[in-house]
Amino acid sequence: PFKQRRAASESSKKVHALYVNLDFITYKGMDVVARMLKTKKVNSIVINFKDDTGNLIYGTTNHIGKEAKASVLHYKLKRFLRTIKPYDP
Repeated sequence: PFKQRRAASESSKKVHALYVNLDFITYKGMDVVARMLKTKKVNSIVINFKDDTGNLIYGTTNHIGKEAKASVLHYKLKRFLRTIKPYDP
């Protein structure tokens, strides 16, 4: 019995990550992600900060990104970050 409890506690420490590509997440999907964080179904999020063409989606101030015109601010990024912020420890 002790070994079973120990194994269960070790498995609860595993990382359960969610991969997020903002091009495919809806506003309703943002609420689903927030609910997953709140209920601790996931404990980390990986955000793809490049779109399918290689453009940065966060509006970088980096001169290389600006010169290459490879930086745009994704219209969902700010809202998504505001949605998940309360769950950041």
